[in-house]
Amino acid sequence: MSNKPITRETFIDPGYETVAATRTDMMFVLDGEDSVKKVPVPESVKESGKIPDGYAVDFLVEPLTLVVSFRKNGHTLEGQLPEGLIDDLKKEINGPTNLMITPTSVRDSKFQMLLEHHKKDLEDL
Repeated sequence: MSNKPITRETFIDPGYETVAATRTDMMFVLDGEDSVKKVPVPESVKESGKIPDGYAVDFLVEPLTLVVSFRKNGHTLEGQLPEGLIDDLKKEINGPTNLMITPTSVRDSKFQMLLEHHKKDLEDL
């Protein structure tokens, strides 16, 4: 049984940005001050595998949500989860259907709202 704590990083593959750059078809760009629009990922991004400056990769299903859910159910260590579950979840979390390229400011704002929403649940993280 692994005694490693379950953290957000438990579910994030180091290559997720490359997957988003090369395997997603659409991205979000700013459309005025308060809105975004969906546009095709430029071929230059797909070819380079690099996220453009001012943009970041966001998760549709945020890994932090998994951490909170597991903690609420008494699972704080990786070894408390069924064998293979972390690998299965990592595959889905880091897959192209769960990743989106979005303006960094939008991603950061969304993440801050999520942190605020789960503030009480995250006090011991």
